[in-house]
Amino acid sequence: MPEFSEVFRQQLTVLADKVRTMENLGMSNEGITGVVTEVGDWLAKEAEPRSAEQRLLKEMWQHASNQEQAQIASALIKLADRTVGRGVVK
Repeated sequence: MPEFSEVFRQQLTVLADKVRTMENLGMSNEGITGVVTEVGDWLAKEAEPRSAEQRLLKEMWQHASNQEQAQIASALIKLADRTVGRGVVK
C-alpha cells in the first residue's frame, strides 16, 4: 500500500465513505464519478491544498480536460477503495 500523508489518507477515507453512501442510494458508477468530478472542480477552485498529494491533484486537475478530470475522479475513487479497503467500488 502506498504511503500517503495523514491528511490525504483522511481525504481518501471520506471519499470512500461518500461513495458507499451514493452506491447505497442506488447511484450508478457514472453518476458517482460525475459527483466526484463536480467536487473536484470546486476543490480546485476554492480549496487550499493541505498536503503534497492535494497540491499535485490540484495542478493535474487545473491542466486536465473535462474527460481527463473524469478519469482522475474515477482513479481517485479506485484509490480510495484500495487504500481504505472497504470494497466500495463494484
